[in-house]
Amino acid sequence: MTHQTLPTVPTISADELRAELERGGSPIILDLRSPAAWAEWTIPGSVNVHAHDPLWARDPDALADFHAAPGARVVAVCGGGRTSRLAAAQLLSRGVEALSLDGGMRAWSLARIP
Repeated sequence: MTHQTLPTVPTISADELRAELERGGSPIILDLRSPAAWAEWTIPGSVNVHAHDPLWARDPDALADFHAAPGARVVAVCGGGRTSRLAAAQLLSRGVEALSLDGGMRAWSLARIP
């Protein structure tokens, strides 16, 4: 993968997301990893849309099949927090409140979150 400039988007830490979920918050967790990686380990309740390659190709329709209800808050998740920034930027451009999980599933794992 070549180095590309990543957009600046709002982020949320694994600890902040965990606390929000424990308080009963219900953001849509959009997991961008492959279906196999998602099936192996995921954040409970997440939705899987494998869009890694289209996002990195800067395809404006990479998330065309993903629809969030008006007013919904979306947390984009990937393996390390880079692809999720691309997804959050694309969703923000569509008027969706979106954040990227800072550090991705690696951060989720390191925070020892079940």
